[in-house]
Order: sequence, then structure tokens, then C-alpha cells
Amino acid sequence: MVRYIGPEEQALYQDVQAGRLAAAYLISAAGEEDARQAARELAGRIFCQHRTACGQCLACRKFRDGNLPDFLELDAKGGIKMEEVRRIPEFLSNKAMGGGARCILIQNAQELTAQEQNYLLKSLEEPAEDVVFILSAVQEERLLPTVRSRCMEVRVRKMPRQALADELKKSMSEEKADFAAAWAAGSYGQALKIAQDEELAQVRQSAARICMRLAKKKNPSLFEMEKEALSQEERLEELFYAIATYMRDAIYFQENLPLMNPDDRQTVAALAQRFTKPQLYGIMNLALERCERKRRYPQVRSKLIVMGLLFDILEVKGKSV
Repeated sequence: MVRYIGPEEQALYQDVQAGRLAAAYLISAAGEEDARQAARELAGRIFCQHRTACGQCLACRKFRDGNLPDFLELDAKGGIKMEEVRRIPEFLSNKAMGGGARCILIQNAQELTAQEQNYLLKSLEEPAEDVVFILSAVQEERLLPTVRSRCMEVRVRKMPRQALADELKKSMSEEKADFAAAWAAGSYGQALKIAQDEELAQVRQSAARICMRLAKKKNPSLFEMEKEALSQEERLEELFYAIATYMRDAIYFQENLPLMNPDDRQTVAALAQRFTKPQLYGIMNLALERCERKRRYPQVRSKLIVMGLLFDILEVKGKSV
């Protein structure tokens, strides 16, 4: 998988190849897939006979197939059971079977609770010989300062948007590549997921239809917009975010700046023509606020949060700003 490797990562890989290993690393990125991939690449380089993650040597093949006894990988996404965290000291008590380093990789480390991080801290403060910890995170600020202070931090750099789009165009249409690159925040892995997510395309179409009703109709039907929004009830967060991106694009359209929805300039232009910049900012912020509320409080009734957003948007629409 293609990924933009910045100077920090390049320097890290040079250290690994030279045999200079830290006791613990924190690999952070804007996108989960980039953080995951970079963390696994670091682990692969540590075990590789050539320290390059060549993919051909015996150690690389074992790593790829999940058959390395000196490698323990845990994923904290969605919560991690305490008994899994307790596997760490058990793993540390064993000697390396390969005669080299042992490695513990914890993906999505930002999801660890404070209790779990403090339990992990005991192992980080007194690292066992020839053991390397790797933590991957997308919101590294959620980790305890005491945990972060024990790690060498490496930030995975974003891939420039145009370079990302150009790479994607090798395997998909220009329109799909431009859209995925715009939404992926510099993450190639995330861009691939976006491009391959057919349901996301439907969510965005629903957002576009709601936006067109707001732009083209003086008194748009609340019932029709609510029906459209609730047709995407399982992915309301993304629907709200998509509405926000259309409003943001309308502002950028007025200033001739790059769009997040470059394949739907018709909807963007209609919004730019109908709404003033303060109105667009107002609606964008409302949609982002509901997106965050739905993420934090998933138990809130969908109809309630949708109707609240639509009423607030119509209030902004009715104002002369």
C-alpha cells in the first residue's frame, strides 16, 4: 500500500537499520489506517533479517502470516479487556525464541482507559531487555503524559492532496479519486476505504439532495428532508458531516478554492448562489455540532436529532444576514 513517508519516519527507519532501537515508540497519524500501517511496518523492520521489511526473508514471511512467537499485537479499538492487557507481563516473562528482539504492538492505544494505561506504564518504566513497545494512535493527546514521556514519538505525515489524488487515479476514475483524496485528510489508506465505500456514496447523495432542497426551494418540505436524512439512519454522523462539507465547499466556491466535493459542483454552486457566507458558516457549524453530538451520544433518537438540525438550519435560512 502506498503511503507518504516523511523525514521523521525516514530517520526512524535508518536508526532501525543501524540497530539503534528505543524501548518504546508512539506512532501517531491523522488517519487510523496510516497509524496502523506505519506501526506494523516498524515492527516488520525490527524483525526483518535485513531491517528493511523486505517481505522475502523468513522472518518477514512469518510476520506476514502471524507466526512470530516473539511478536504480540493487541488492538484497543472499541475497548480492550483487562485480561488482554495482562498478557503483556506474561509475554515479557518469556525469553525471545528467535534470539533477537521481542515486540509488543498496541493499535489504537488512545482507546486504553487510564487504568489500563497505568498498568502498561509499569512495563514501560522498567522495560525488559530486548523488548520494544510500539503504540499506534490517532489522538495521541488522549494518552497519559506519563505514557507519552516513555515513548519516542513519530508523527506520520499526511500525503499531499494532489499527490494522493494522482496515486488513486491509477486504480479508479478521476472523479472518484478527487473526491476520496479530498475527504481522506492525506491518508492513502483512508482514501481507499472512502473510494470503495458504496454506502458512503449513497450517504453523500442524500446530503446533496437535502442541500439542493435548501438552495432551490423557498419553503423546503421538512417532511421530505427528514425522510431523506432518516434513510441514512445507520450513518447519520457521516450524513451530517457531508452536509457540512457542502456548506464549506460553497464558501470555497465563492473564493475559487479547492473543494471537498469536486465531482458535484452543481450542488455546491447552488448553495453558493443562495446563501451568504455567514449563513453557510452557520449551517456548517450546526451540522458539525450534530455530528459530534451523535458520536458522543449514540443513544439519542435519530428523529429527534435530525428534526432539531433541520429546524435550526431553516432558522438560519430565514435570516437576512
